[in-house]
Amino acid sequence: MTGTKGPYHSEKVDCQTGIDDRSGRERRGEARPGSLIVRQRRMQLILQGFSLLGAICILVAFVALQRRWWTSEAPTYLWCNLVGAVLLGVVAVADRRIGFIIIEVVWAVVSLLALIRMSRANQVDHAS
Repeated sequence: MTGTKGPYHSEKVDCQTGIDDRSGRERRGEARPGSLIVRQRRMQLILQGFSLLGAICILVAFVALQRRWWTSEAPTYLWCNLVGAVLLGVVAVADRRIGFIIIEVVWAVVSLLALIRMSRANQVDHAS
């Protein structure tokens, strides 16, 4: 039986399924481009990408340090840690995970300070 007014009064509801036009389309994954659901899915995908890239950066640095390919003072090691921490920090903020926010902020600050210290030391070496 169709024709019953739906919750939005301008849409018809199929009484057998109880699905109105708009919510049924969204439940089946056919949301309109630009809709809130599409934007949320896009943001989730972006955050997953940040999470994956951040984890890869930090894990590459960790493995390279453990395998003695890099030292803890190597710029590549520090940059990987900084980039990874920033990416994971963005995800932590978006997810409102206080513990992870603290870890990633400290991780990023320590890496950044080491890079600054190294840059200053290189400038002094080049000046002399």
